[in-house]
Amino acid sequence: MTATHEDFTDLVSAVEIEFGLDTRRVTRLGGEVDLNLKVECADGSLFLIKATQIQEDSDTSWQGRILDHVAQCDSRIPIPKVLRTHTGLQEISAKFNDSEHQVRVMTWLDGEVIGRAVGVDCELLGELGVLAGLMFDCLQSADRTGVPTTHHWDVRNLREAVTSCVDFVPDQINVGAVATILEKCEPVEPLLAKLPTGLVHQDLNDFNVLVAEDAEGRLKVSGIIDFGDTLDSIRVAEVVVAGAYSMLRQPDPVGALAAVVAGFNSVVPLTERELSVIFPLAAARLCLNACTWTQRTMNDSGAYGVSRMMYTWPAVQLLAPLDSAQALERIEIACQGAGLTNDHQKNGQQR
Repeated sequence: MTATHEDFTDLVSAVEIEFGLDTRRVTRLGGEVDLNLKVECADGSLFLIKATQIQEDSDTSWQGRILDHVAQCDSRIPIPKVLRTHTGLQEISAKFNDSEHQVRVMTWLDGEVIGRAVGVDCELLGELGVLAGLMFDCLQSADRTGVPTTHHWDVRNLREAVTSCVDFVPDQINVGAVATILEKCEPVEPLLAKLPTGLVHQDLNDFNVLVAEDAEGRLKVSGIIDFGDTLDSIRVAEVVVAGAYSMLRQPDPVGALAAVVAGFNSVVPLTERELSVIFPLAAARLCLNACTWTQRTMNDSGAYGVSRMMYTWPAVQLLAPLDSAQALERIEIACQGAGLTNDHQKNGQQR
């Protein structure tokens, strides 16, 4: 086994013994919290090792149970499969950098993260919305034991989270854009407690969605990864997060957002109240991404942190002057159009 940049020998050796892998090369991948390792085995097979440092009262076993549940619920949702040890366990304990970690091994999903892909269009984003809706349906029958009650990225607490880190933003133009977007959130924040709830992945960002070309050369969603931010929250949080990151790198960000919402709505019909909160909350989610990673890169200017906000500040500045009512109108039109398309497809199938 060879490792690049860092020595993962002890951790990977434990994985080899317990999971029966014959590794030949290990490469570290990016990640906010977890240690993520791409493993290439002697027979050419690929796997992902995900290791989480054990904290007091920490338990990540619920993530494996969630993945198993979604895999059994709907085969159309492209997620990694969790490997078992020789004794049937999903996780083992292993050391890395003198710290104890909970370690899982998953099948490798081919594809590029959507944030680095070329040719992302509204058709692909609509497909992402559909998959988000299918996954939401699956998650409602999952075992919620161990799922966190909240965290920094909780859509219900965007204002508080943004306020906790916006003071670290040095550029006053960016600070002004954040303030403008938070103002757009004020009218919808009282509605959040009245919205439908459910178990949501809540982190379909541009680094957690993989895409690959199909046989005809079109991009398709090939993977959904990282269930670490899953919460029992408002249902619309799923499409708020997915839609927020869909707006990055897009010449028409509201059109991209509307495509995701329309796809989700075709599977999980959203209420008028839910539709009304999507644009301001999605814009605020991008503010949180930009402010959080601005703060974190002050102490660690690594490539992962920089990549997480490279396109976010330009998007925040672009979204700040947009009118929420006009954005809502475009979202509603997109949902109506998707509904008509679905009706035509059903009628064609009935013929």
